[in-house]
Parts: sequence; structure tokens; C-alpha cells
Amino acid sequence: MQVNELMRQYIISKAFFLFVSILVFSGCAIGPVPPCPIIRIDINTASISQFVKSESPKMPEDLSYKAEIYSFEGTCQFDKKGVEVNMDVDFLFTKGSIKESSEVDIYYFVSIPRFYPSAEAKQVFVKKHFVKDSHPKTLTLSEKNIKVFIPLEDKMTAAAYDVYIGFQLNNNQLKYNLRK
Repeated sequence: MQVNELMRQYIISKAFFLFVSILVFSGCAIGPVPPCPIIRIDINTASISQFVKSESPKMPEDLSYKAEIYSFEGTCQFDKKGVEVNMDVDFLFTKGSIKESSEVDIYYFVSIPRFYPSAEAKQVFVKKHFVKDSHPKTLTLSEKNIKVFIPLEDKMTAAAYDVYIGFQLNNNQLKYNLRK
């Protein structure tokens, strides 16, 4: 009889308290976890090639640099108003004829087409990269903690929203990508 009382008083009550604490402090709710939005790399804007005029009359342009989006990771966090998508994006940067020791601003976007034509449909970010003599011809650049908030209407799931990542291209750069 003493063993049962000891078990109920110390072990079961402490285990129940621990279980409830884990649920409360982790923000978990009992029930299924809703799916996150689908994140995609926009194939037409997944690379950017920057050209400069060549000094040779036979070659009209030289490739200054090229950057490509080659991977990403994303998570999402839900609250009563919607879902916040948090992403890390990796770029592959290749030096061309760019002059050493110069700074390059690489503009990229995160877009949610469902919001078009609203301003919230697209956010443009910049990755600043300083090209150094000691860098290899090709290297990896990373952007961390890119955040986008998606307000959710009643009964709308986050999975109904597509999120696209791409480079902010000018018309010539887009035409170049579409020809490849």
C-alpha cells in the first residue's frame, strides 16, 4: 500500500506535470500540425548573369559574374493571424571578368502570387558580396532568416499559398535566361 501511495504522490504527479509543461512551453497544441506553404525556386529567374562591355571589338560582352540559387530550407510558424515563413537560401557565385576587390549587390525576391497585384505579392532583398582576390572562382553565399508573413483568412490553409524565390532581373537578363 505504501508503494502505491508513493508512486501516485511522487512519480505519477511529477510525470503528469512534466507532460503538461512540455505541451505548454513548446507551444504545441493537441491535434494535427497544419502544413506549411510550398516554397519553390522560380526556374526563369533562378540565375542572374551580369555582363560588361568587352575591350575587344570581336567580343561584344564579357561575363562579369553569375549567381544561381541552388538550395533553400524553410520552416513556418503559425499564430492566430497567419503564418510566418522563415527561409535560408544558398547562392552559387561565379566570378567572370569582374574586377577584384569590388562590391556586388545581388537582388533577389520572395513572391506570393496569390497576393498579386498587391504590394505584398513580392518582397525584394539584397545580398551584398565583396569580391576579393583570395576568393575562389566559384563560391557559396548564404542568406539566413528571410522572413515573409502570410495572413490567413478563415478556413484557408497555408499550403494553399505558393512562395517563389528568384533573382530580380532586368529585361535583358530575363531574355538571356529564357534563351538558355
